[in-house]
Amino acid sequence: MNMMRKWLLFSVQLTVTALLLVIILRSDDFRDGLMQVLPAAQPGWLAAAVAGALLVNLLTWLRWRICLGMLGLALPAGRSLTFYGISLFASLSFLGPLGGDAVRVGLLWRDGHPRAAAAMSVLLDRTSGLVALILGAVAFTAFRHTWFQQDPLASRLVLALWIYLFVLTLMLAGTLFIGRKGGLSHLPAWIPGRPHLLAAGEAWNLFARQGRHILVMVGLSIASIMTYFSVFAFCASAFRLDIAWLDIFAIMPIVDVAAALPVSFAGLGVREALFELMLERLAGAPAAAGVLVALGGFVSMTVWSLAGGLCLPGYRAKRGGHFTLTELAKTP
Repeated sequence: MNMMRKWLLFSVQLTVTALLLVIILRSDDFRDGLMQVLPAAQPGWLAAAVAGALLVNLLTWLRWRICLGMLGLALPAGRSLTFYGISLFASLSFLGPLGGDAVRVGLLWRDGHPRAAAAMSVLLDRTSGLVALILGAVAFTAFRHTWFQQDPLASRLVLALWIYLFVLTLMLAGTLFIGRKGGLSHLPAWIPGRPHLLAAGEAWNLFARQGRHILVMVGLSIASIMTYFSVFAFCASAFRLDIAWLDIFAIMPIVDVAAALPVSFAGLGVREALFELMLERLAGAPAAAGVLVALGGFVSMTVWSLAGGLCLPGYRAKRGGHFTLTELAKTP
């Protein structure tokens, strides 16, 4: 039944993605501007975007390696990189990013590590990235607040982002405070998501006790996010878009949060629509330019997710069990 629901969600996401892309790519504005923007593309900047995407993944892998060390999970660098590559590849399937995280947990478990510690390493990794995203999103959108005020819709999107980040920060802070006081263990069993809240509280407590590691992890997270934003800035330069990189950085948190919503496959369609909308309204960019920047950034990141699939043939589990990614994601 769970698998059926996942396939149903995946089918809905593919349908929404296809509809959004058809609407975008068949619009007159896109077709009129495509032949003006595409021939002027600079391959050097596109190559820089692909290289930047590789650096993003290397920084994220290093951050996860620190989490493994904090939890005492001894894993050779090469094997941890293999696990990370397989999880990247898995995130492109119907499993999605969370499924990719589940695959990482499954790989660690089948390597002989405790499942709880494996799950904690992924949760710590995600928590560090979330803290950096909140800091970066607030900093860039606040710095360019006047620029966003030029357009009512852009201004509302920024407000929606701030509300989302505020609620998220309250949840994280509340989980940390209650967890440190031991209050999460007293939550009634009927509370929705109680196991996840307990795990989050434990992760926060461990996170808060590791001062030096926290600084390194958050530093890696900030570098990773900045590099990720730069991938799209490189694509903007590749298509000769006359816009400051700082403005791309200011748009990216809005696009990234919206694209993470489980309404389309890998954010396709949503990302392109927002780039087209905001760059056209705020910077007067052609519709085709905004769409190509979004697609260029997505393809640059996807190249390395596909490359992660090359890690599969050489993988051998230390524990028995099914080898498929779906079974790994359902590790008991």
